[in-house]
Amino acid sequence: MSKRIYVLDASALFYFPSLLDAELWTTELIVNEVKNDIERDIVKKMIDNKDLLIGSAPLKSIKEVIKVANELSEVHKLSKADLSLLALSLYLKEKGENVILLTDDYAMQNVALHLKIDVSSISGKSITHKIAWEFYCPACGKTISSFRVKECPICGTTLKRKPKTKEPL
Repeated sequence: MSKRIYVLDASALFYFPSLLDAELWTTELIVNEVKNDIERDIVKKMIDNKDLLIGSAPLKSIKEVIKVANELSEVHKLSKADLSLLALSLYLKEKGENVILLTDDYAMQNVALHLKIDVSSISGKSITHKIAWEFYCPACGKTISSFRVKECPICGTTLKRKPKTKEPL
């Protein structure tokens, strides 16, 4: 079996447990999210010591993540950095690696689980169901397939989101 790989979200960069016989990966976009000078220095030292590896995924993996995120109506909840991390996790998994994505972000956890990527949370708060969302108008009940529409095209009410499918883990 291959070595375990932990792919770290920004929140996980400083709170991961001591991981023996594991590789730690993230993306450049996640590293760029670190704003605090002290934390940036810590991350730089981790990268310099090869304790933290920086990776990127091919376009194929990025497109697959975006496709699934769109199908679940989660894409609007994900930043480019989030998408890069999900794509890296998918790419490493497809190469046969034993990958665990460490993130507290529920939208990332949901997309990862739909992509069959193992996830773990730093805070211990994880999603309990895989969900595909849909947008609807609370006034007239119209269901809208696009997350880009903010108001009901029929009555102008602000749209809300509800689970279309909900599968327990």
